[in-house]
Amino acid sequence: DVTGETFGDYNGAISISGSESAPVSIHPDPGALWVRVMRVGSAYVVHLINLLGQGDANWDAPKQPIAPVGGLRLRVERIQKELPTWYFANPDEPGQMRCLEPQAEGNFATCELPAIGAWALVYLPGSENIREFPENTRAFPENTRAQHWRPGRCGPTGSDA
Repeated sequence: DVTGETFGDYNGAISISGSESAPVSIHPDPGALWVRVMRVGSAYVVHLINLLGQGDANWDAPKQPIAPVGGLRLRVERIQKELPTWYFANPDEPGQMRCLEPQAEGNFATCELPAIGAWALVYLPGSENIREFPENTRAFPENTRAQHWRPGRCGPTGSDA
């Protein structure tokens, strides 16, 4: 877990903005969108856990109905002109990971995220283009389906897709 060193005001390499009705927190605060940033090999995975409208953060307790949250914008600091490709996964929707094409905003790559339900993640492949991302290497073991996703491509490259 590298949330504290990469996300928000402390470092600012990765941030998510929304509206006042969707506050963002790096802690599992009821009534907020909980963000966790994990390092996986040379990549980062940003987890978005929707605790909006919830009275507690207990995973094994009944929950209020979860309303999708939209209007979220991901911002990642970059150091070169080339823009990365990111991937979005939402288990509330059938299908594969969605390709996200960020836009340049000064030294940042930014992208509006699709609406999320209870939980979603954004996969940020390793690249020398993004600050603190080391040289790209495979982020998952060879025997997983994720090996078929490669930076800069919008879709699987393996025949079992």
